[in-house]
Amino acid sequence: METKNTKLSRILKRMKSSDFIYLYIFVVFFIIVLVLFSLSINFIVLNVNQIFSPQTSENTAALNTENYSLVVKKLGLPNNTPENITNSETAESPASQIHNEPDVTTQNVTENTPPPAPIELDKKIITLSIMNTTNKKGVAATLAKVFESAGFSTGTTGNEKGPYSTTTIFIKDSKKEYIPVVEEVVKNSYPKAITKTNPVDSKFDVIIMIGEDI
Repeated sequence: METKNTKLSRILKRMKSSDFIYLYIFVVFFIIVLVLFSLSINFIVLNVNQIFSPQTSENTAALNTENYSLVVKKLGLPNNTPENITNSETAESPASQIHNEPDVTTQNVTENTPPPAPIELDKKIITLSIMNTTNKKGVAATLAKVFESAGFSTGTTGNEKGPYSTTTIFIKDSKKEYIPVVEEVVKNSYPKAITKTNPVDSKFDVIIMIGEDI
């Protein structure tokens, strides 16, 4: 009776080397696939760790996004590189578009809003004295009537012994906001008139000395 070893020996003797070629091919192919799979896994793990791990050294290698995208595309995985995420959020975010649109309503309201009206001065509170320093009579009274027509209160008039070569307006510093309106009235009759500061303790807010330039 043949033993198992004897039967196995007889079978092996009958087999030729050509009978094992398919087995050799299968083993080689399996080894190649295993090596490629191992390399791919190592590459993916290495790059994923670089993405999610903070850089602790200046010599840390940067992620090769082109290679990463190529591998992810071949494996059918979503491409979640920082560049793609940023571009996607920018394109899909309506808030940025709304923020950059001009506010037409606010612009129209601003353009149609009239400028604030200038503050109207109360001319009636100004105490006024008009003095004639020339030899001509009635010039102070005439100028006083012009002031009344312009809305000022009735001023006092009189003659001044000391002559003035140029009509001079004296006005208190506390009433300096009235300078333009006072000068406008005076210079209609005396274009060369000049303006000076009136002492604080003066009895009148405005004193006008009519000079020889009439």
